[in-house]
Amino acid sequence: MNFGEIVKKVEETKDLTLDELFDLWKEAQAVEERWEKTTVSGEYSDEFRTHFTKDGIIDPDAYARSEYKVLVVLKEPNLEGKEKDFFAREDDHRVFYNIFVNAEYSNDLKGFINSNKESGDDIDNDVHQKELIGRMAFSLQNLLRTKKLTEENPSASQIQKALKSTAVINLNKRGGKQSTNKGTLHKYCKKYVPFIRREIEIIRPDIVVWCAWKSLEHGGYIPENIPVIDMYHTAYVRMPNELPELLKACGNSQLNQVLKKLESNVADSQIAYNRHVAKYMLVFRERVREALEEGKLKL
Repeated sequence: MNFGEIVKKVEETKDLTLDELFDLWKEAQAVEERWEKTTVSGEYSDEFRTHFTKDGIIDPDAYARSEYKVLVVLKEPNLEGKEKDFFAREDDHRVFYNIFVNAEYSNDLKGFINSNKESGDDIDNDVHQKELIGRMAFSLQNLLRTKKLTEENPSASQIQKALKSTAVINLNKRGGKQSTNKGTLHKYCKKYVPFIRREIEIIRPDIVVWCAWKSLEHGGYIPENIPVIDMYHTAYVRMPNELPELLKACGNSQLNQVLKKLESNVADSQIAYNRHVAKYMLVFRERVREALEEGKLKL
């Protein structure tokens, strides 16, 4: 099939599963004409062309049981520095998140025991993105259940449980580099709108956190009946202290005072706040408040 025929099949096939969609998506990437415009340039651009990162529902059983289903949308996997043979292997981010949700949290070490023994580290140091998504999912699940936006700091197990019942997808399945090329991302997403929209329709979330905000508007990708929280990407580590949402979230208090309070009020079973995580969650709660006030999110 050519690209147009694959798109037609994606749009017209009823009861399409995620794996079936992924197979068609991979085939479309392989036969796409003028693929250079939608693929990152560089030494491995030809490998990027056919590379595909699977994603979606982290734990199907937990997601099915979840009273409120949360989908977090990211821009693209960061494949910076990967060796050439990496692109020939299957890549599935659901495995990446399941390692976190099934890990053991150590109160003594204040971190998750690293299940990747080859790394030589006792602690999984690559948890911030997974932790942030778990915290956001917990906050939204709690909000929809209690109808109140609380400042509660969840325990490590609550964050893991929330993430386990969540779906996470990347818009650009080919992947990109550490710094997203907005032009390439826009062209890829425009080309693959039918695939992105169909994946979201298959996942059927109750609410979406769009972490591609500032890079790509969500219009046209998400069914109109699903509420959306626009949010910065979880890798946004240079969040300035003067950010309007941060200042508003702090009210009359100084940001440093608020952050110190967050960092000190951590029980043994809770993950100690990293500064980036604390600032990000302050902004997230403010974005949720705005969505409630503007009527974009209704309880």
